[in-house]
Amino acid sequence: MFQVQQQIKHNASEIREYLYDLYDWEDKVEKDDRVKQKQNKDQQPIRGQVITEQTQQLRRDGNTIKDYYDAWNKFDVDAELDETQNLNSQDSIFKQTNAKANAQILVKGGRNYQQKPQVIIQKEEANEFFKKAEYKKAIELYQNCIESIKQQNQLIESELDQLVVIYSNQAQCYLKLLEYNQSISSCNEALKLNPNHIKSLLRRSSCYQQLGKWKKALRDLERTILIDPQDAEAKKSAEILKKKLDSKRQAARALLKNVKPFEDFEIIKVEDIQSQNQENILNDIDD
Repeated sequence: MFQVQQQIKHNASEIREYLYDLYDWEDKVEKDDRVKQKQNKDQQPIRGQVITEQTQQLRRDGNTIKDYYDAWNKFDVDAELDETQNLNSQDSIFKQTNAKANAQILVKGGRNYQQKPQVIIQKEEANEFFKKAEYKKAIELYQNCIESIKQQNQLIESELDQLVVIYSNQAQCYLKLLEYNQSISSCNEALKLNPNHIKSLLRRSSCYQQLGKWKKALRDLERTILIDPQDAEAKKSAEILKKKLDSKRQAARALLKNVKPFEDFEIIKVEDIQSQNQENILNDIDD
């Protein structure tokens, strides 16, 4: 009987020591939690916290001590780490962009991490001058953009597309200034890079019409219709040009009908022309 009592006392002492250690451990965990909460107080969470059944069981304030420790004993740390790494790798995938190395990006309404490339800034400035009808200033800025892009050794597709647009915009400025030959030159440069650029074809066609080169103007319109059969304006302009060309041919035929036969013309000897030229030379002096 005495041995049983001694054993009970010994067991009770071990239980008290176990409970003391347990309480100390709980206090330590609680203090660590408070420290972590204080550190994360000002941090904005990336995603909302989802309380699952497993996380609910791991909460000390909502479970009995036995359930609390049983849940922690069943907790798979390796699986949780794997899931966290998967989430981090997904975040890195979403953050990837197709931006060129050293590209400058301006986020409107946010913090300026990187600025836009200088070429894009100049192009936008040129567009603003065009809207204000300051065409000469716009032409100058477009030319700066062209020279900046051409300085690069190799151009990617997006840069080539930008160059086509800039040439075409420059052509439109020349067209507004009635400088048709300069406009045609800019259109030619754009069409060398992209033969199917519709705006450049239409602008060059307009210049040819103003210069009376109707066949070339019609050729550009027909090319436009071939690229975009739904372009109603190009079709309308092409029909008008065809009528002008037909009218011009008919007028030429009418003139030919009134031309006198060759034998009706007065025959002038070559010797008479040379003699007349010599007399003129002798009577004139150099200014």
